[in-house]
Amino acid sequence: MFVGAVVVVAGYVSASGGAAHPPLVSGYDIPETLDGRFELRGPPQTAPLITAEKALDLAMSYAAGLAPNPKDASVQYVAFTDTVRGVELTDGSIALDYADVPAWIVRLRGVPQPVFGGRHMPMELRRDQPQATELNVVLDARTGEYMEMFSFR
Repeated sequence: MFVGAVVVVAGYVSASGGAAHPPLVSGYDIPETLDGRFELRGPPQTAPLITAEKALDLAMSYAAGLAPNPKDASVQYVAFTDTVRGVELTDGSIALDYADVPAWIVRLRGVPQPVFGGRHMPMELRRDQPQATELNVVLDARTGEYMEMFSFR
């Protein structure tokens, strides 16, 4: 079971004075491993340098075209690993781009996203997958740097 820090901020307005963000709700438990690719542990022992409010603001900016009007959002602090993304070494192993990086996962719900069914599912079965209704934006909690986005439900 995933254990992480969940931050709920009420009545948040972006730092730029723009429109209010979607209502924030508590995060929910997500598996420690998603599709054998993403590992989420946490919360990390170190405090994030980027606040939850700033993470939400950045995520809304990074996901603007994919999540124009989310129903709600949650912000969760985790140690994030992508077990696939990286550089293949001569011995066949992978030097991972993201391994136990202190990260914010900003979950935007109510935004339809295509689901491709996982990397091991045959293409003909992927087409029949229902759309996901959330988008997860992963940000480095030390810098606010965009890392990646994914949907799984």
